[in-house]
Amino acid sequence: MLDVRSPEEYARGHLAAARSAPGGQLVQATDVYMATRNARIVLVDDDGVRAAMTGSWLVQMGWPEVYVLDGGLAGRQLVQGTAAATVPEVERAKVATIAPAELKALLDRGEAAVIDLAPSIAYEAGHIPGAWFAVRARLPHSLDRMSQRPVLVLTSPDGRLARLAAADLDGEARVLTGGTDAWRAAGLPAPARASAICAGRSSWCTSSSARAMSGSAFRDRPAASGRPGRTRTCDNAVMSGAPG
Repeated sequence: MLDVRSPEEYARGHLAAARSAPGGQLVQATDVYMATRNARIVLVDDDGVRAAMTGSWLVQMGWPEVYVLDGGLAGRQLVQGTAAATVPEVERAKVATIAPAELKALLDRGEAAVIDLAPSIAYEAGHIPGAWFAVRARLPHSLDRMSQRPVLVLTSPDGRLARLAAADLDGEARVLTGGTDAWRAAGLPAPARASAICAGRSSWCTSSSARAMSGSAFRDRPAASGRPGRTRTCDNAVMSGAPG
């Protein structure tokens, strides 16, 4: 279940089972929010308008089961806040870490290389200067393409994905404590759309090229039926997976 309202609206009150996925971001980065191909998707907002619009785009992109929660949030029990989900594997991962200030000093001396495992859209919106973009699944191959530095550091928006990736490398890399969010919070630069090498793709590319590639998957794509996409409504029975 995905709540397509803004993060601020989501924090003020949302269904306990719903994950924040602002409509525009969801359409541009479905792989970030929907890990199971062809899964049943339930969209929710306060009045159904944004959910229906987002659902229409998803149908046109080929998602077979897209529903809008009938009645939206009206009369339903809501919870507040945006607490991050607990991932036991992250807590168990034993990895070496590095603080933002320490990493900055190493970068200034040319003694560190940074790999950013953020989604490509987040990477392009702002990343540590000189950081390489890479995908966790192709990280070993990406390392072969990189110039060597005494210290290899992995980062991701909140650092959790970086911890999992570093654990797979058996001590070969450190993890930036708190991820790129902590880097920004320390007042350190994270320029947007700076030209950088993307690691882990079949060919070298700049971040601006990656943006064009990621957008081409859905730009101007017609609905499979040749008509505008249609979404369906559902009630609590369908949401919970009950028959019918």
